[in-house]
Amino acid sequence: MSSNSAEDDQRSKQEALEACSEFHRELIQCFRERSSLFGSPCQAEQKTFWDCYQRERGKAGTVVRETVTSWFQKRKVSSQKAQTERQKDR
Repeated sequence: MSSNSAEDDQRSKQEALEACSEFHRELIQCFRERSSLFGSPCQAEQKTFWDCYQRERGKAGTVVRETVTSWFQKRKVSSQKAQTERQKDR
């Protein structure tokens, strides 16, 4: 990522956070007031904030999709390697 691209990305994050600051404040307040080891009592607040943030950045779903896809690709490669090793051991 070039310096200019990194700066643009950081600016985009900051602008999205500013645009969604009220939802972010509500989410942080929820975490402070209703924090729990069991489950997540702040799911509605999380969804509202992240929907706003991703919409403002113009990347709705992109980060999650890329992360999940990357994880599955790594898992698939790892599984294929293990299967090849098992076949060699036979």
